[in-house]
Amino acid sequence: MRGSRAVRTAGWVLAVPFLLFIVLPIAVLSAPVVLVLSIVVSVVHLLQARRHARLLLPVCRVPGVVPSSESSMGMTYEAAALADRPVILAAVSAGPAQLGEPWADDRTVQVHGITWDGLLRALSIDVYVLANGALSWGVSVDDEGFPVTDHDQEGETLAAVPGVRDVVRQDREVFDWVTDEARPVDEMLADFLRAVSAPSSPSGETGDR
Repeated sequence: MRGSRAVRTAGWVLAVPFLLFIVLPIAVLSAPVVLVLSIVVSVVHLLQARRHARLLLPVCRVPGVVPSSESSMGMTYEAAALADRPVILAAVSAGPAQLGEPWADDRTVQVHGITWDGLLRALSIDVYVLANGALSWGVSVDDEGFPVTDHDQEGETLAAVPGVRDVVRQDREVFDWVTDEARPVDEMLADFLRAVSAPSSPSGETGDR
């Protein structure tokens, strides 16, 4: 027992100077290096994204319509400002007059929906360029402005659009997705409107809310 204790003591005696004079200085000296490298990587990604943005954002821009907000990396359009665009008019005319579906509310079935005019006034779409050259799209709707539905078909329909991937419905009023190619914002919005107005698959029952 005394021998093993002596060995352990000797091990600590040797380990403490090693930790103090070798490991600790290396850790202290390497910390700034790691920080600098992370900053350099972040700057490189930012420069790459800005270079891509200079090439891609002009393609996304809608002629004659001013974005509601804009930066060097992306822009946001209010859907109401795009309502007169031919692709938007075509998507609206092809859809139902009222968006939303009946759903069971205790003893009655009520229709909770919204008109196209109401949806377009409540909706905005943004596009931002990522460091890898892909584009991140997002649609947001004012609180309670999106039609109530009993299925997740909107996201599935949007994901089926050529070039669209990584569709995420953050909550009832927010959709996000990615494309690898730039498209005019009004065309992308028209695809989204067709997705939310697509007829639901028959399920044989209504969902409870």
